[in-house]
Amino acid sequence: MLNNITDGVPGTTFKQTSTDTAAVLTAASLLSSDGNRPIAILISCQTKTIRYAFNATPVQAAGGLGHDIDDGEWLYIRSSAAIKAMKIISAASGNHGVLTITPFFESGR
Repeated sequence: MLNNITDGVPGTTFKQTSTDTAAVLTAASLLSSDGNRPIAILISCQTKTIRYAFNATPVQAAGGLGHDIDDGEWLYIRSSAAIKAMKIISAASGNHGVLTITPFFESGR
């Protein structure tokens, strides 16, 4: 259970569905109204398993490159550089998962 978010002001929560092609997080949803990048993000996995990697392309199938986040699990990332460098892919071909993502911005943004 996540109960201690203290990094910045929450932006608008959005959903992103994984595909069989590695992709960055939805760029437009990760900007504040004045164009700033988030200082942190909260990601929860709603369905299926999603694989992610930083500064690399995650690979599907058993033993593929990347970390897995399963249905019901969550990540809290406190680094703008890591958020920008993150890519996601469906862990298994054709089994697309849904992530719910909330960005957090510096106070007053």
